Amino acid sequence: MGIRESLNKNPGLTTGITAAVIGIAIIYILWGVVFSGPSTANAPSQAYYTVDDGKNWFTDDINKAVPFTKDGAEAVRVHLYTCDEGKTRIPVYMEKYTDNGKKIFEEMNKPNTTPNPGAIMAAQDKLMRETLIKKPGDAKWYRQQNPGSGAVLAQNICAGKETATGPVEVFPD
Repeated sequence: MGIRESLNKNPGLTTGITAAVIGIAIIYILWGVVFSGPSTANAPSQAYYTVDDGKNWFTDDINKAVPFTKDGAEAVRVHLYTCDEGKTRIPVYMEKYTDNGKKIFEEMNKPNTTPNPGAIMAAQDKLMRETLIKKPGDAKWYRQQNPGSGAVLAQNICAGKETATGPVEVFPD
């Protein structure tokens, strides 16, 4: 019996493995944030946003709490990737916060606050649980820590366009 058949016959095991992989990724990211110290030298200051499900996008401050209203429509963050060193930009997934997530994000980004690393990790963990993602064109938003979100994030967007770097997220200049 192959791995695929085993996973299909054991959905609980599949869910557990998916949750473990997501958990390890979150720990890895948070570890880098807490122990690398504040570094804004190469950090982007702008991000891409969309009001039409990823068909078009605009740039704005990366520290905006999403969703927000832009020209009377709900704007959410759209994550663009490239497979050809930036020539083509592909909207891969969109992101927004729940109402509670927006409050957490705004609290974390208050000016003149310098919480300790433990508080930062706790807030980021709470925020991850309050982050919703979806693919352009899909109706359903998934909580980022939900096993269903794996299908949103694990897309093979460079299929047939093999590159040395694979898909790379693109930020505004």
